[in-house]
Amino acid sequence: MDLVKVCKALNCETKLRIVDLIFRKGSKSITDVRNGLNLSFSTTHKYLNQLEEANILSSNEVTENNRKKKIYRLNGFFLELNPGKISEIVKKEYITKREDRLKYHVTDILGR
Repeated sequence: MDLVKVCKALNCETKLRIVDLIFRKGSKSITDVRNGLNLSFSTTHKYLNQLEEANILSSNEVTENNRKKKIYRLNGFFLELNPGKISEIVKKEYITKREDRLKYHVTDILGR
């Protein structure tokens, strides 16, 4: 699990409420989440996508009354967050980004 993606996906109370709703009530459609939390469709859609991209939720399509709809369910996850873990991630991200910048500059200089 990518801790940075997870933290970004859980960066507001509304997204935490979506996770809580699906945890307590089970799998839900976008309409169920929207109605259950009194959110706009666009906000619900955006937040569900972010949670799915972070692998917190997963989805599958079902047909109900001749209509396709996406059902979201909670993936099991454990979030370990401590100063050491943050330091490890920051170093890894910094080194990777630094290496990418160096590769870019070498390409510019050498024309390869």
